[in-house]
Amino acid sequence: MAAPRVTEAAIQRAIKAAQDTGIPIGAVIVNNLDGTVRIEVQVPESLDEHPKVVPPLAPKKWNKG
Repeated sequence: MAAPRVTEAAIQRAIKAAQDTGIPIGAVIVNNLDGTVRIEVQVPESLDEHPKVVPPLAPKKWNKG
């Protein structure tokens, strides 16, 4: 038996459900073979950046300068 056909309403429901939960949508993937709609999460840009280098704390130099 074939999978049910993906409808525009099913796609809209999946997008609305993701938006209602606050998930940032990166992509919507529709598979017509098995009738599924998949939402991929958008990766925040902050994860793509390199971490900022913070110099380690050093002991205070007394009687200098």
